[in-house]
Amino acid sequence: MQCPLLPVSWSSFCRPQKDDETCSFFRWLPLSPTLLSGIIFGYTLAYILFVLPPLLVMDDRHVVGPSNFGTHDAVFPHFAAFSANESQYPFHTRIRLLCWVMTSPRTLKSRAESIKNTWAKRCNIILYMSSETDTSFPAIGLNTSEGRSKLYLKTIKAFEFIHDNYLDKADWFLKVDDDTYVIVENLKLILSKHNPEKALYFGKHFKMHIKQGYMSGGAGYLLSKQALKRYICGVREKKCNQKSIDEDVEIGRCLEIMAVQPVDTRDKFTRETFHPFALVHHLIPAEFPARFNLELFKHYSYHGHVDGYECCSDLSVSFHYNDPSLMHVMEYLVYYLRAYGNNFQSKHNLSHINKE
Repeated sequence: MQCPLLPVSWSSFCRPQKDDETCSFFRWLPLSPTLLSGIIFGYTLAYILFVLPPLLVMDDRHVVGPSNFGTHDAVFPHFAAFSANESQYPFHTRIRLLCWVMTSPRTLKSRAESIKNTWAKRCNIILYMSSETDTSFPAIGLNTSEGRSKLYLKTIKAFEFIHDNYLDKADWFLKVDDDTYVIVENLKLILSKHNPEKALYFGKHFKMHIKQGYMSGGAGYLLSKQALKRYICGVREKKCNQKSIDEDVEIGRCLEIMAVQPVDTRDKFTRETFHPFALVHHLIPAEFPARFNLELFKHYSYHGHVDGYECCSDLSVSFHYNDPSLMHVMEYLVYYLRAYGNNFQSKHNLSHINKE
């Protein structure tokens, strides 16, 4: 016969329903406090080893930030289970990245402030370039006027300032607008595959106006150390035009003249990593801003265009057109929100990004 399930007692695991019946399974089993203690100990040990650690991880979200910059969870906060083994991702501390933000006196205390309070702290060096100096922020004044017609001149002066003062302090130089959100760790992952002594140029690749194309200004673009040297050489030796209303196009034109190569920054699934619009605009075509032409954007894109979830790599680098509130929403979504039990690491690996 089979015994019904009964509460465990110290005296026995099963009571025969009749005096002449015995439980065949428990007939030979020693029914002692020692056995029960062993079972309880086993269950407790299993709980400590397999159930408790994920719960503790969920309560550790507040530590993500500069205090543990370079550890496993700061590099890839998506993971459901973390390790503090920094040697797994040595590129994170090895890569010297300077980020500079194009801002203005009007937007310094709003847009630039939101960058300062979110992703900027993950750059090795962060600079804010404006037309006027603000020592309290601080912002570097470039002695220019504001406006679209002065944007390229402002960009030239910013890169000249960086070349003259920071060339030996960083290897990679990222330019973004003050409404661009950047996932710095993902950018460093891309850069880990490349040599800063080669003349390279990264960003969202557009194919119009220039033979080799150019990188979107809004999505942000990045120059290697060698590319920055060549760009400044082109400007100072008058090989490149210094007047234009299209900053990103003119940068691209000069870099082509100076033999700087554009890099394909898509992941191995051909998904883009630099994005010239906000995340919602790339995910949902109906949300694309009315003031822009979606079909023209598709036509400009060097590698074509995809809507929906495949629009964007899960190791994306940048999104443009984020107001200060959305900047903080992005910070929360990228670094704090997690799906419990979703082991990101088991599905993805570092081969996402195309190698040089």
